[in-house]
Amino acid sequence: MKSPMLRFLAINCAVGTLVAVMFVAGLFWLNVGGLRDVLLQTHEPVTAVILLTAGCIITFGSAAMGTAVMLLPRDKRSWDEIR
Repeated sequence: MKSPMLRFLAINCAVGTLVAVMFVAGLFWLNVGGLRDVLLQTHEPVTAVILLTAGCIITFGSAAMGTAVMLLPRDKRSWDEIR
């Protein structure tokens, strides 16, 4: 990528996506609230899993990107040290 800011945001979005997928996997593995049992009894479990995962990816990805942007240095001298 040419733009360092786009690369920075893409990396943090990827981190948020990884956390979201691990979160959904943990929900199914621990069977929180009987979620795994309910999904296995539905006619379209894939659709439900995709919707749950997509919602979590949007939430966790946005949170990771927003946190990273908020933690950027404000003065130019500190920003030059990061590069």
